Amino acid sequence: MHDPPSGPMTFLFAQIEDSTRLWEQHPDRMRAALASYDTLVKQAVETQNGHIFKTLGDAFYAAFAAAPDALNAALFLQTRLTGENWRQLPLQARVALHTGPAEAREGDYFGLTLHRLNRLLAIGHGGQVLVSGATRDLLARSLPPGAVLEDKGHHRLKDLQRPEQVYQLLAPGLPAEFPPLRSLPEQRHNLPVQLTSFIGREQEMVDVRWLLEAARLLTITAIGGAGKSRLAMQVAAEALDAYPDGVWLVELAPLSDPALLPQTVGAVLGVREEASRAGNAGLAEALAGMRLLLLLDNCEHLLRACAQCAATLLGACPDITLLATSREPLGIAGETLYRLPPLSLPGPDPALTPESLERFESVRLFVERASAVAPAFAVSRHNAPALSQICRRLDGIPLAIELAAARVRSLPVEQIAARLDNRFQLLTGGSRTALPRQQTLHALMDWSYDLLTASEKRLFRSLSVFAGGWTLAAAEAVCADAEIERSQVRGLLASLVNKSLVIAETPEEAGRYGLSETIQQYARERLRESDEPRAVGRRHRDFYLQQLEALAPEPDPLPYRAWCEAERDNLRAALTFSLEEPDSAPEVLRLVIAHWPFWRDIGDYTEGRSWLDAALRKEGESRSPERMIALYAAAYLAMQQSDFAVAESLAADCLALARERGEQAWQEHPLIVLGHVVSDPARAQAFMAERIAILRQTSHQALLSEALADLGHSLMAQGDLTAARPLVEEALSVAMQSQSPSTIEYAKGRLALLARLGNDHEQANALYQEHLARSREQGDMLGMAFSLRDLAVIRMHLGDLAAARAHLMESLTLFGRLGNKLGLIRSLEGMAQLAAARQEAARAVRLFAAAESLREVYRLPLAPVDRPDYGSVPGLRAALGEAAFASARAAGRAMSLEQAVAYAQEE
Repeated sequence: MHDPPSGPMTFLFAQIEDSTRLWEQHPDRMRAALASYDTLVKQAVETQNGHIFKTLGDAFYAAFAAAPDALNAALFLQTRLTGENWRQLPLQARVALHTGPAEAREGDYFGLTLHRLNRLLAIGHGGQVLVSGATRDLLARSLPPGAVLEDKGHHRLKDLQRPEQVYQLLAPGLPAEFPPLRSLPEQRHNLPVQLTSFIGREQEMVDVRWLLEAARLLTITAIGGAGKSRLAMQVAAEALDAYPDGVWLVELAPLSDPALLPQTVGAVLGVREEASRAGNAGLAEALAGMRLLLLLDNCEHLLRACAQCAATLLGACPDITLLATSREPLGIAGETLYRLPPLSLPGPDPALTPESLERFESVRLFVERASAVAPAFAVSRHNAPALSQICRRLDGIPLAIELAAARVRSLPVEQIAARLDNRFQLLTGGSRTALPRQQTLHALMDWSYDLLTASEKRLFRSLSVFAGGWTLAAAEAVCADAEIERSQVRGLLASLVNKSLVIAETPEEAGRYGLSETIQQYARERLRESDEPRAVGRRHRDFYLQQLEALAPEPDPLPYRAWCEAERDNLRAALTFSLEEPDSAPEVLRLVIAHWPFWRDIGDYTEGRSWLDAALRKEGESRSPERMIALYAAAYLAMQQSDFAVAESLAADCLALARERGEQAWQEHPLIVLGHVVSDPARAQAFMAERIAILRQTSHQALLSEALADLGHSLMAQGDLTAARPLVEEALSVAMQSQSPSTIEYAKGRLALLARLGNDHEQANALYQEHLARSREQGDMLGMAFSLRDLAVIRMHLGDLAAARAHLMESLTLFGRLGNKLGLIRSLEGMAQLAAARQEAARAVRLFAAAESLREVYRLPLAPVDRPDYGSVPGLRAALGEAAFASARAAGRAMSLEQAVAYAQEE
């Protein structure tokens, strides 16, 4: 028996393939065979100076100080397995080797090296020996006689982002041929499944892929509808292997506010909200070191914002490649342009046959799309000239051709060609030799538009006011006017769907409809030319305002949240219209007031604050009740982002306005914020006491209970448990009288904290469990996150470290989604406390130091109520020694919030 090695090691994992089936079919023979197998594995490992540190069923885990020893053990094992009869059983083992650091603990090893080796073993086959790239680098000159390592290429392993270079051991006596490795074929991407085939563009694909290999930023330019997006997605799909961190599509068509671009990109890439809130610089910092392809689709309406974002990412992230589609270049240094040509076109030769026509991409596209809507359609000698004319006159623009092909279900090809000819003449002033590309697409849209009836045209124009789609009910409310009755909208909408101008996203009664980006831009242009824009915009705003106010989050927040999520783009459009519309300040304030609980509940504090600030600026300095509510909402969201100075200022303004208006009962709202954000404990408690005094004069028992609980919590934070207890007990008593489940849970949460600080861990555990269950039931993410964090501390006191870690991991995830820095830091402190309990002294010190530094950065001082978390620090110093303690502490203090959270989440 050899001592366990330390430092960087080579690990060997071995496992019998199909052992479950063999046990079921041959239990007696398997028992004897595995006894011999166990002896053989031990002999292979121990004769090569290895150490078996774990066995799980028929799986063996061994560590070696030297990579050649591990390889010799694998070769010894597989050679003996291949040569044995094993009681007439097809007994085969798969073996894998990987080298790297690991943490030794209680006779076992832990860390990413072991995790990766498990995944490597999983892709192998019985009788095969797989070697990682890291191990292969140590074996280049140490292979046994006759042995070679065959390069099997890069493979993506389950649950791991980085592909692994895999090698197979070939040696005399070992089988050499195996099925393909079982690595994951999926790549990290969000490219949508395409519902129609990709036709032609073979040369363009070659050109763009070649340029993409050499360019940091490649922009595909052409007019709308030319197929830029489809080509870019096809190229991106075929380039997946080149980008270990994935290929990510950011669809910009629904986005109208340039300021939201970093957030939109960050949301696609999974960047935490506080990073993307910092703009392009924060986004670049979060993506540093990643190797990915970012596809920015439809940049033209956000050209400046896209250019700024691209320039920042290119300068700060050397391994990121950008592929953009736009009607014009972004215009920044380092940009490579590719102008997308039209689909290949037939000439005017009247002798073209149906067979010769179909070699042209534009014709093939038309035929396939026409066949989809009219299965009997076929190219004939009779319609071939008209078909050739359509493709030529549409300049080979894919969208134009597809729209023309859709007409085949109602018009012969010859009539389509004839009407198209008239529309082009109208837009070019009679000149058919000089057709600017924008005019060509515009001509197509004019043609499609002019085929509509007067009522269809009016509805089509009005539909352009929607963003991100709409429902039938929305179309009926917004588009019905003096010319179109409400009862007509359904039929007219169905007609526009049939004519391929409107997309029916779902067929259900409550399904959604939408416009493609190009068609919507055309429809909006037509709307602007009419006398209807302001009236349609007001109806759109009023509909979503009424829906928003009708779906107030009380008492059930779930329908409200679901509707707001589905209609986010329309709500943004309504807000944008109202901000630009004269004399609409009241509507703007009503929109943000009705909207802010959604931003609060989903943790989208940045966007909420942006709209609230804009609404307050437009509203000016009125003394309206709506302004008072908006000030409170803005203060509350600022508080949630730990922007305490701004929150205090807004809450103070709100309180002053409430007092000026004589709204005594309403004053308790800004007092909530002031009681939480004012740094001086005495002042904060004074605000809380004032809130309690106001609420004692009202019948709002639920609010009074919360106020009592808050003051009790503040006193607990100062270490005064004696003064806190009667307040918390009264809070629970009042909450029970209110019969409000959420208020009762809130008071119980404070009672649980009191129990924890008083070392009554059993009571605290029961109360936190109840609070967590209620928060989950209500979908209260913030309540869940804090309950999990506090419950983890209790579980540690009760000795259940596994449950404590699970709770802390979930709390980190929830706080991360909400962008709640204080919550993240408190969970980091919980992870540090857990590490200390698990005798992981260096890890505990790093986490404590990271939390300490982050509290300084974000000005979140440690309250006395949290100081017990740090009680183990002196013991950690003694356990590590002064030098190691100082080193670990320095490493922790150097971590950013993102780095600290990632470190805490490691195994």
